[in-house]
Amino acid sequence: MDMPLGRGKTLDVGTWTYGLLSDFIQGGANSIGAGFGAIAFDPNDFNFQSGKLYGLMGAVFLFNAVLKAASYLAGHPLPSVRVTETLKQSAEGATKYTRVTEPVASENQSKEN
Repeated sequence: MDMPLGRGKTLDVGTWTYGLLSDFIQGGANSIGAGFGAIAFDPNDFNFQSGKLYGLMGAVFLFNAVLKAASYLAGHPLPSVRVTETLKQSAEGATKYTRVTEPVASENQSKEN
């Protein structure tokens, strides 16, 4: 999804949102390890039949997911700008050429990929 800015520029909101949600889910996935760790240390209180285990995993999911998403936002505070130029051939051919220019990746973005 692109958000138009004018003069052929758009914000690449789709890619930015995808990255944000991806990091949110990755951070939350750590809650599974926290749940198994709790079972290892206190199997009497934290087991699969106990509501405590799922409460702990839910809380850890939320905390880790928010921290990971905040970390993503620190590196990518806004969607990147995509510049689109449309070139037309002469009236005889009437062919359109579209060239999309992406911004150069910064150091933070190149390390993540």
